[in-house]
Amino acid sequence: YAGLAGKVAFERLAKIPVMANVASEFRYSDPIVDSHDVCVVISQSGETADTVAALREAKARGATTVAIVNVLASTAAREADHVIYTWAGPEIAVATTKAYSIALLLGHYGNWEWVSSLVLWVRPLITNNTVMGQIYHPLENEVIDRVVLKTRGRMKSDSVSMKETLRWILGNKREGRPTILGYINDQVPTWHNIHHWLTFLNQETPVFTGIERIVHSQNQAVVYVDVKKLKRGHYDCEFQVITRDPSSMGEFELTDIFFSRMEQTINRAPQYWLWSHNRWKRTREEFDRRFKVVNGRVVEKTPEA
Repeated sequence: YAGLAGKVAFERLAKIPVMANVASEFRYSDPIVDSHDVCVVISQSGETADTVAALREAKARGATTVAIVNVLASTAAREADHVIYTWAGPEIAVATTKAYSIALLLGHYGNWEWVSSLVLWVRPLITNNTVMGQIYHPLENEVIDRVVLKTRGRMKSDSVSMKETLRWILGNKREGRPTILGYINDQVPTWHNIHHWLTFLNQETPVFTGIERIVHSQNQAVVYVDVKKLKRGHYDCEFQVITRDPSSMGEFELTDIFFSRMEQTINRAPQYWLWSHNRWKRTREEFDRRFKVVNGRVVEKTPEA
């Protein structure tokens, strides 16, 4: 209906012929579109599969594309040549079954502490009952720990200890509240938590896979947070959707994709990665010498008699 209304307005005011199409039928109709045409797609979320497919079809045929969307950094907004935001606020008249809980994956790159302020940027664009948080490791000094928690909590974002992560997600899920939770995912796993190795920055690297297990068990959408430092205290952040359906992905596939993208981020400006000092302290040789995997669990080898 919005497209039909736009057709009438353009033809009356600009005297330009306009065709309105249903997005789901556009790419199958062999549309007559070329570099002389402008294709405007309309989507609240900017993620509707048929709309994004129509956008890509128009671009492939050489048309200039414009996306009218409500959600910042959505797929349609990123891929269109031009974007017009409606700034209509959160879509609240939608069944909660459509709401995604989201895992944000990022690394020790730049000042990752800004993630606690994410609520300021996305609150106008999400449902009012969505809860946001970030994983943190409690500090041994209780005074400093309280100061850190107070600082991180100023933006009304929850600080969730690593041990309480799944409980926090399940508690909000029972109350019907979608969650957005930020994870630092490039840390070194303990010996007993090494279940996967990959090549990262040309080094054989053990990686933490606990976040992937949580994402699979809760069927959360997964987003990679690509950070660029612009200048002191200023960062540009691009949210790249890895998947909305982790059940469709193989074992460790999410982890592999994260580290591939993390490597691209680091190679772009390696001076801002802050985990290089001790990332490879656990080697494959020592792991094979000291440990073995029994029924999916890493156990220490017993000394031979």
